[in-house]
Amino acid sequence: MSEEHMFGESVDDAVERLNKTLEHITEATERQTRLLDERIKELHDRGEAATEHLISAIEQRLRAQIESLRGEIEQLRNRIGETRVGRAARKRVTKKAAAKKKAPAKKKAPAKKRAGKKPTKKVAKKVGAKSTKKSAKKSAKKVPRKRAAKKA
Repeated sequence: MSEEHMFGESVDDAVERLNKTLEHITEATERQTRLLDERIKELHDRGEAATEHLISAIEQRLRAQIESLRGEIEQLRNRIGETRVGRAARKRVTKKAAAKKKAPAKKKAPAKKRAGKKPTKKVAKKVGAKSTKKSAKKSAKKVPRKRAAKKA
């Protein structure tokens, strides 16, 4: 019986040792699981913080670019407005200038001839070319009226 007793004790001792080993393994596994959970949570928090920082930096840059674009758009609007005002002013000036140019184009009344001088050949040709029977009659009619007005 002593052999059975020894063999039984050795099995019991082996089972006990296995239980203690399993407890140590379980504790070690739980500890490692906790450490891994803490590490994962830390990495997750760092990732979130980095993402939020990145997003805020991107938002800040985008806002700066949007403000810059708004300024450029405002400058372009001002330039367009100046161009439109300039064009309107130019159109007005050109219309006035055209009206002024047209005004001198009207025929002026011929200057009175001096009694003592003869007209030059060029003037005689121009006057001769323009005179017709009708214009001669009109000028003849006008002269007596003027004389009559001077006498009165």
